[in-house]
Amino acid sequence: MSAALSHWYKNQRDRLKLSTAAMGRKIKVDPSLVTHIEKGRRLPSPRHLQSFLDLINASADERTIAWALLAQADAERAEQRTIRPQAEAA
Repeated sequence: MSAALSHWYKNQRDRLKLSTAAMGRKIKVDPSLVTHIEKGRRLPSPRHLQSFLDLINASADERTIAWALLAQADAERAEQRTIRPQAEAA
């Protein structure tokens, strides 16, 4: 997954001085999901990202950046899925 999304996400949480547990409670997800997103293991769902953006009171520019980073990360993940089966067949 895009390191840019993970880094941005963590920086925003840190800016609010929230723990992963507190963030999870506020956006109604398991705190482990917050950790997985920050470590690049998972992507946030569109609903989760929207809740996160609302929580941090994101500006229009920040929202645009966040959605672009999610789209980039999703495209990278799709590309990896396409490349991996080809590499295994070789």
